[in-house]
Amino acid sequence: MSVSLQDKGKYLVEEPNKFALKPDMVINEDEQLIADTKWKIIKDEKDISQSDMYQLYAYGTKYIECSKLYLIYPYGSNHLNLRYLYQKEEANRLVLNVLFFDLTSDEPIFYIQDEQDIQYKLFERLSYYE
Repeated sequence: MSVSLQDKGKYLVEEPNKFALKPDMVINEDEQLIADTKWKIIKDEKDISQSDMYQLYAYGTKYIECSKLYLIYPYGSNHLNLRYLYQKEEANRLVLNVLFFDLTSDEPIFYIQDEQDIQYKLFERLSYYE
């Protein structure tokens, strides 16, 4: 597994290179995953900004090997189970999952509400969504 933090080298506009893209994490193992962190509390789906969605979409389209995107927010009293599907091309799916990270825990834990309401350790959940 390789992890690149604040990855560089991709641009929204090419020739000439303009508007550098710098996702917080690019994870390469069996597939490429991109995660980006935000520092605002999300209480409801409407709290997710349109610009955050556009930013992740740009990452997913310029990192052509990427099929999964993760938008990570700090955990608050509420956590939501949010998943969005972008379509890159007919056959290529690009899935965006919203995760919540507990900043108060000594363990790196994501809070994700699913059928079992389980807390997942860092990166354990990233391979969960297909």
